[in-house]
Amino acid sequence: MNYLDMYEKLRNTEDKVDCSLSYNTADELKYIVESCTSEEIISAISKYPTKIYADFIKLLSETYNGKNFIIGSGSEDIIWKINTLLLINKKTGVVVPNFYRIFETLHNPVFISNPIEKETGLLHLAPIRNFLENKQVEAIWLSNPNPITGQYFLREEIELLVKEFPSVLVAVDEVSMDAVSCEKEKSLLYSSENRPNLIIVRSFSKFYGIPGARLGYACMAEQYSSCITKNSPVFPVDGFSLLLARKLLGNQLFHDRVLYKIAEHRKELQKLISSSKNMRYIESSSNILAVRYLSQNINLWEKLEQNGIISFRIDNEIGVSQQNMVRITIPSEPAKFVTIYKAMEQIIADYDT
Repeated sequence: MNYLDMYEKLRNTEDKVDCSLSYNTADELKYIVESCTSEEIISAISKYPTKIYADFIKLLSETYNGKNFIIGSGSEDIIWKINTLLLINKKTGVVVPNFYRIFETLHNPVFISNPIEKETGLLHLAPIRNFLENKQVEAIWLSNPNPITGQYFLREEIELLVKEFPSVLVAVDEVSMDAVSCEKEKSLLYSSENRPNLIIVRSFSKFYGIPGARLGYACMAEQYSSCITKNSPVFPVDGFSLLLARKLLGNQLFHDRVLYKIAEHRKELQKLISSSKNMRYIESSSNILAVRYLSQNINLWEKLEQNGIISFRIDNEIGVSQQNMVRITIPSEPAKFVTIYKAMEQIIADYDT
């Protein structure tokens, strides 16, 4: 199901706050854009970006323990290339729920359901290990944190899985990892180990809120990066996007401010939901919150929409068994969050009897 096409008419309505897509919109972004000088912009767009490409890949490698990287036109572009170039002849498992583009661009994917741990927010790899031990798949896709629920796997567990099954190609979508506290403890990019059967995909769209820039990157072994590079445009990303990404990647203050605001807003919303008799949430580590209304007397998605909030229905997603459940993207912008909070507060007041 294409997330971009869903609710498109509603997104064009001025009185709606769109929380259906999982990327953030940060007030601070305008200051990053304004910091780009005219000389920098002209340099980035007036020549082929050979040097800025090399410099950006070097920056990624220096940031993440000397790992090997490629860049692409958004994480979706890289996911598509992995599926069509590297996994085309491999029987591939997909841990669900997950981002629809991961499995829609695979040939006959094997879905692996993973139990949702509501209390801790942790996901466990036991169901995945069973598939691998029985040699049911040759490759596997998982997301960390999960883009539907915000839950996460422990990095140590993934590292152990990759080590125990060296013949299985493990692709990990980490596009929401920037929104997780203690990222260096949870992201595989900060691991000192470089396993040839591990691919890690990241993006600037979700946390930094620049989906229009179309910039993603991935860490993988040379044999895989060479295959993708040979079958890609010479320059899949424009120079200005790379200029903007360098400034974002090098601005820890921007990152910390946005992360703090998201975490505080998530806590406030969780506290409000906890006061409800009929609402429940799944413990999340990222900028999304999966919320369920226990009573079937109302449709939670519809009530949120009536109160000006466009959420994302997840009860029909593959791997989600709970009904009347939506995903809400928690913004760092205070004004947007206040609108979400008041909408949830109103629903509780009107129907939580």
